[in-house]
Amino acid sequence: DRSPSRGLGDVYKRQQIRDAVPSPDGKKLAFTVLNKLYVMDYPNGTPKKLTNNNFTEAQPIWNANGKTIYFATWSEKGGSIRSIDLASGKEIILTKENALYQGLAINAAGDRLVFNRTTVQKFKDSKDPTYNDDEDELCWLDLNNTSIHIIDKADGRSNAHFVNGEDRIYLNKYGKLTSIQWDGGDEKEIVKITGITTFGSIAQQKGKRVADVLD
Repeated sequence: DRSPSRGLGDVYKRQQIRDAVPSPDGKKLAFTVLNKLYVMDYPNGTPKKLTNNNFTEAQPIWNANGKTIYFATWSEKGGSIRSIDLASGKEIILTKENALYQGLAINAAGDRLVFNRTTVQKFKDSKDPTYNDDEDELCWLDLNNTSIHIIDKADGRSNAHFVNGEDRIYLNKYGKLTSIQWDGGDEKEIVKITGITTFGSIAQQKGKRVADVLD
């Protein structure tokens, strides 16, 4: 039985969840287990598997209305960004180019999705997941028409996030917190963190978190 509604306990008890993110109203939780996407009522609901896909699903984020989840995928042929409507179960591929998509983040207005993109060949040519990100692109996707706009080369910038009332993109860059405009201009350094890396810290390459999607 490969029904998407099948709960975690139907097979065996999972011991690890990843990418857990609450819905905007805090009543649901989206997460991945064994590279599959689930959602549940929080805190005591039954987890529900959302798709029957046979490839990696990762990094879910919620639309501001709490009705749609966006997530990244990965397979040997490459990956995509997709959306799934929770009411109907309809899944839509939002990207046309097979690539490695990471660091999905939605702006406060809920109409733009920011991410890092790496070509499939560039990633496959790497000897391990700690690849050099010189050719990565920092992009945003228009959720109204799915057009993709390249902001700039990533240059170590990742973990996009936003501040209510400000139309700028905030990013981590080699231990710094920076912000840029949507065209990549007017980069501002806000704060820089220095110090030793302690045992057990998240694996990083050039100050950037190593991709989870191949796990």
